[in-house]
Amino acid sequence: MFWLWLIFCLLCSCLLEVLLGLHSIALPVLLSVVFYFSCLLPWRKGILLYFLAAALLDSWFARTLPSTGLSLIGILYFAGFWQRFGDMNSLFSLLVPGALTGLISSVLLLLNILFSGGRIGVTTLFFSSLYCLAAIVLLPAVWWLLEKGARLLALRRQEVFSTALRPEEYSAREEAVDD
Repeated sequence: MFWLWLIFCLLCSCLLEVLLGLHSIALPVLLSVVFYFSCLLPWRKGILLYFLAAALLDSWFARTLPSTGLSLIGILYFAGFWQRFGDMNSLFSLLVPGALTGLISSVLLLLNILFSGGRIGVTTLFFSSLYCLAAIVLLPAVWWLLEKGARLLALRRQEVFSTALRPEEYSAREEAVDD
């Protein structure tokens, strides 16, 4: 059940990012979802699904540089670091990974513009900074939404926004499937 939840969330985040992109709104929705799931379980377990979703987005937007896939490498590395040393017990502490997610992704999108033969002007830098600011708000919102969905489905979750942190209650079968 957990793997279906992961695939569903990745596909919905890709769809949402494409729909927002059709209306000229750029948000790193997929990268926020990948950060959540790579903090939830070891990143090696879902890496194939992560890169398939990133390749789907890069091919949909016809990017010359696969910026989503390349930023995924940085996000996975940072998620492993954040899983060990970060504080996931408050909404405020998730603003730092949101800022880094937006920064990594916007730098690679700017590199994509350069590789395509475009120029980076003041307006491009302005929209890049808005992209970073939106990512700061987006990551805690996505984290909260995925925690609520996992709680309703009784799946593995971080229990970040719960006042009473309690251990997971799994059956032996679910535990074997998740590991």
